[in-house]
Amino acid sequence: MKKWLLVLSSVLFFSSAYAEKNYTFNNNLKKAYEKIMQLKLEEANQIIKSERRSNPSNLMNEFIADYIDYYSLLVNGSSSQFKKLERNKDIRLKKMQGGDFMSPYYLYTKAEIKIHWAILRTQYGDKLTAFRELRSAYKLLESNQKKFPKFIANKKSLGMLRTIFSAIPPEYQWSTRAMGVSGDFNRGHKEIQEVLNYSKKYKFIFEKEARIIYSFLLLSVKNDEVKAWKMINHASIDPKTSLLACFIQMRVAMKIRKNTIAIRLIENRPKSNGYLDIPQMNYWLGVAKMRTLDKKANTYLKQYINSNSSPDYIKSSYLYLAYYEQLFGTVVNKKKYINLCKTKGSSKNYEDKKAAVFSNDLYPKTLVKAQLLFNGGYYSRSSKMLKTINVTVYKKKKNQIRYYFLSARAADKGGNTEQASSFYKKAITAGKDTKYYYVCQSALNLGELYEIKKNKLEAKKYYNICLKLKSDRHQSGYHKKAKAGLKRLK
Repeated sequence: MKKWLLVLSSVLFFSSAYAEKNYTFNNNLKKAYEKIMQLKLEEANQIIKSERRSNPSNLMNEFIADYIDYYSLLVNGSSSQFKKLERNKDIRLKKMQGGDFMSPYYLYTKAEIKIHWAILRTQYGDKLTAFRELRSAYKLLESNQKKFPKFIANKKSLGMLRTIFSAIPPEYQWSTRAMGVSGDFNRGHKEIQEVLNYSKKYKFIFEKEARIIYSFLLLSVKNDEVKAWKMINHASIDPKTSLLACFIQMRVAMKIRKNTIAIRLIENRPKSNGYLDIPQMNYWLGVAKMRTLDKKANTYLKQYINSNSSPDYIKSSYLYLAYYEQLFGTVVNKKKYINLCKTKGSSKNYEDKKAAVFSNDLYPKTLVKAQLLFNGGYYSRSSKMLKTINVTVYKKKKNQIRYYFLSARAADKGGNTEQASSFYKKAITAGKDTKYYYVCQSALNLGELYEIKKNKLEAKKYYNICLKLKSDRHQSGYHKKAKAGLKRLK
């Protein structure tokens, strides 16, 4: 009897302790979450500290705290800071194990924390671990969906993961299926759309998050610039009151060449003491100013280098400073910045990797101007600049091909498809025996132009030419798109 009573008391004790752990998304934590979404991280941190004292058994304290680490590292982090904060992930997940497994937040919060750190890992170079964490999160969310099919927040994240996994090249899809992960863009799109439709009828605290996620997925997976901008340029994403909204809108604007809008967003960003300081804003402003050929652009790039402890975007900053000296300064300074580009910073993000490659082979001066204007979305100015060039002055075949390709792209984006077709063909003819990516991309773009015009014969011709060409960059991506084009034309 004594043994039985001891066992019973132990069970009751642990059941009581277990039941105390809860997921209460109370008004204070909702306020903290909103502060985080504005990048008022210190204010959010103070609310969470107060909640931990008042409600130590509320696991939502740890869940919302994870957002502080996530966004601070995402917009303003460094490798050393990532390593320092990464230990919080395992601490929080361990605490989540003691939660109420009958709550829809039990699996959801664990999955979200894993997603946060997986996304951060891709930024700091550990892509294999990131994939494993995303797979684990996917499994948790799938289980949660079966248990709680009406839990709308689950669809936000599950839809995102389905969409991400759908972007894995077909030749590697077997490996994800073998690991129990299913990529499906259409299904993921439908799930995120359900979340957004739900938020039109009911107040849904994760609506902004869903919009941000979907905007980047539309860009990275579908390359749909129009829908991506429409998704992020929404009344709920207010850059006047939220620094995060401003930062995200700016990044999307830069990606889709809405350069004037990007400059306006950065210059008018919220700047009171409550907001997180983001040195990276100076980098992007410097890049945006370079795209307008503004002689003040170097000021912002130097400010970024001097005020930032992160190695990210340092190589890129020095390359842009080399371009600046090429356009407005001296050969001595240009060489100095090229050398700094090669020796300083890291090559973990896309902009720095690109800088490391391009520092070995700078364009001629006028082509640099035309390329910068094109990158800013100033297509008519770029075309006008290119018309001042006599291509025969370029002794390197690579620069001749660059000229044809850039002329084609500027005409294409500017709506002059006839001129674009002519220049794409010249790029292919001039570079058919090379591996320059401009040639392979020219064939792909020409195939797409003819497909839009419903000229199937010519479209197939150039898609097949694309597949025969080698490319020193993005070959698998170009070939994948060409194959998809041929499949559509069957």
